Amino acid sequence: MKKLWVKVAIAVAAVLILVVVLIPFLVNADTFRPRVEDQLSSALGRKVTLGHLGFSVFGGSLDAENISIADDPAFSATPFLQAKSLRIGVEIGALIFNRQVHITRLTLDTPAIQLIQGEKGNWNYSSIGQGAPASTPAGGQQAAAMPELTVGELRIKDGSATVAMVGSAGKPFVYSGINLTVQQFSFARQFPFKLSANLPGNGTFQLTGNAGPLAQKDAADTPFNADVEVKHLDPVADLWSRARAFPWFWM
Repeated sequence: MKKLWVKVAIAVAAVLILVVVLIPFLVNADTFRPRVEDQLSSALGRKVTLGHLGFSVFGGSLDAENISIADDPAFSATPFLQAKSLRIGVEIGALIFNRQVHITRLTLDTPAIQLIQGEKGNWNYSSIGQGAPASTPAGGQQAAAMPELTVGELRIKDGSATVAMVGSAGKPFVYSGINLTVQQFSFARQFPFKLSANLPGNGTFQLTGNAGPLAQKDAADTPFNADVEVKHLDPVADLWSRARAFPWFWM
């Protein structure tokens, strides 16, 4: 009897392994690419473009080779963000059996972000998250709709950010080694985050705290509270870098 149970267990394990091996061949992940692009574009209020989309059953994710997020056309025609890869965690059951994409986590690998400040002090990321207006209420004015995207975990790994000003001839200010972890991200609620990056002159900083909900009129006004830790800051290098990026810094 014992040998029978062993044989049954081995048979069940073999079937499960076979199913796991066959799933990536049965699911053509790239057919979900337009749907994922639309979902992310709608949430961000910016055109999102993905490269080839593959499926990882062990990672429980859809993996895009490239990602590009358009900038606010009032600032630049070049992408606001570009990254080598994007890992999109999904609910496996909903994907396989219902052909639905329920995003659970997002991981961006080595993204390059372009931050631009306008002459009036506004930023190119201020309009992020501003989706289509909701239905017209009794008062007759349309209220802005908050994006419905909620993600269990959002991560940026080894990113960089170039900070510049419209009309400035100075050299842009660059942050490197950016790492960000956000838990339970939502546009409509507060969420915890941890952010770290490199500063000029071999300095580093780290922010740990909470942010949100996203300010609907201007994302730059989103409230947050955080503890900051700065190490090996070179005040001269930091001031010089800022002055080159923003000539009005000395005024």
